Amino acid sequence: MKFIRLEISMVVTAIMIAVTNILPAQNYSITPDDTIIGWVPYNDIYHFNFLQNNLTTGSLIFSYEKVDVVYPIGWTANLCDNGTCFEGFPNSGTMDTVFNGDVGLMSVGINPGVIPGSSLVQYAIWEVSTPEIVDTLTWIVTAGEPTIINEISSIFDFIFNPQIHSLLISSNINDGFEYFVCDLTGRALIKGKSFQSEVSIDVASFKTGIYFIYILKWQTIVKGKQLFINN
Repeated sequence: MKFIRLEISMVVTAIMIAVTNILPAQNYSITPDDTIIGWVPYNDIYHFNFLQNNLTTGSLIFSYEKVDVVYPIGWTANLCDNGTCFEGFPNSGTMDTVFNGDVGLMSVGINPGVIPGSSLVQYAIWEVSTPEIVDTLTWIVTAGEPTIINEISSIFDFIFNPQIHSLLISSNINDGFEYFVCDLTGRALIKGKSFQSEVSIDVASFKTGIYFIYILKWQTIVKGKQLFINN
């Protein structure tokens, strides 16, 4: 019986190794990561760009599909890919070929006019030779200070404990919220979702500098105070 169990264990291990070996590696990287949190002034258009860096010696072709697009009525907003700028946000598409040494592009342009608010844009993107590897790109862009942000800000706070490098985000939003900790460029260093009114985050890996804390609820961004870490 022991021999049989050992034999089964060896077979399972061999299968796991074989499956791991046939899983394809991602043949591109994304800059900056997969989330951009930004701000745009009134009466101006800003573009927020994701680049797909070709890590191969050949060429890559990227396809994408819209996941979610929400922005205030009156804003002018659109998507550009590597080759085409659209009037709005297409449901799906395929960008021009990305050759060795070049980069792909997924860019959201926003002009809020004089209308305050926040936008959430998400697209799934994949390279056609590895369709099983899908990245979700997220743009969260705010203009002005919407009323709902001020209302939520009064019940949103955080506490940083430098002794244990812990960040506690707390809120009266009892059913949870999404959270982001970003650097000065808007790159999300930590992101996640809390299903309760508070969440504790380990920030021991953060270098000395200024960071921003955001929570996302009801498709609206809330910006907390600046977090300064001195390591």
